[in-house]
Formats: sequence, C-alpha cells, structure tokens
Amino acid sequence: MEMLGKDHFVAVGSKLSAPEVYVELGGQGQELWPRELFVPYEIAERAVLFFYASERRDPSLNWVAIDAFPRRTVQAKRQNNASVSANGDA
Repeated sequence: MEMLGKDHFVAVGSKLSAPEVYVELGGQGQELWPRELFVPYEIAERAVLFFYASERRDPSLNWVAIDAFPRRTVQAKRQNNASVSANGDA
C-alpha cells in the first residue's frame, strides 16, 4: 500500500463489518459506516503523531481508503413540529 496518500482512515482491523454506525457528513447527508473505522484514542493518537512527524501513514496500523469501505446512505429522520409538554400534552 502506498503510504503517502491522505485519503485513508485508520481502522481497528483489516476486515470491516457491515455499515452500522450513523455518521452525519456536515449537513451533506447521513450514512452508516463500519464500526472498525471508530478507533480507540490511543490508535488515533499514534496515527496522528506518526503522520505529523513523517508525513506518512504508520505502516504498522490498518488503513482503509476513503472510497473502499462499505457504507450505506440513510434518510434523515424528520422531527415532529408540534410542541409536546413534559406530560405528553400537545
């Protein structure tokens, strides 16, 4: 894998699960992404510090190209405009 590109996410493992985590893309849309793209703080910190020091991705970590993981577009849930009080009265 070419380690200079910037269009990758660090991942917990090399195998990704089905999309299940809700992600809102800055008001542009909503998607479900694989859980493995949400890494623990320690892995994220290691990836960022390595990249900051070397301008490369850490080859010892798992990386997934931004266009190479399963995702699913979901429809935004619309909220009811009616006001509801704490006891359920409209």
